[in-house]
Amino acid sequence: MVSANPHPAESQAGRRRHSRLRVCLPARLITLDGILPVTLLDLSFSGAKIALGSRALRVGAEAVLSWGDSFEAFCSVAWLHDGGCGLDFDEPLRSNVLIATRDMADATPRTDARRVAAEDWVAGRVSR
Repeated sequence: MVSANPHPAESQAGRRRHSRLRVCLPARLITLDGILPVTLLDLSFSGAKIALGSRALRVGAEAVLSWGDSFEAFCSVAWLHDGGCGLDFDEPLRSNVLIATRDMADATPRTDARRVAAEDWVAGRVSR
């Protein structure tokens, strides 16, 4: 039987190696130019996505991502787009770091207006 795609490696281009844990946590990106306050948006064994606003970085820049009280990862900037940034970790994170980060995200109160409205609706606290 002949494969439908003669170039299977091409079909995998742009695909993530690991699933992502969606979070919204304060973090710090430590670069040679200083410490940038950022928001950690998602996390995987091999990298992260952060929101950094209009702060200037360059693709390939090396940094340390720090979040929570005790987590950090050496990384390099993989991409920049519309105030967001992709980071590739030098070493994969351990699973216990992902689990602890998920627990931290679950314990962080959310103030997103849409989420609050949805929670109010589910609890029957909707005023008409």
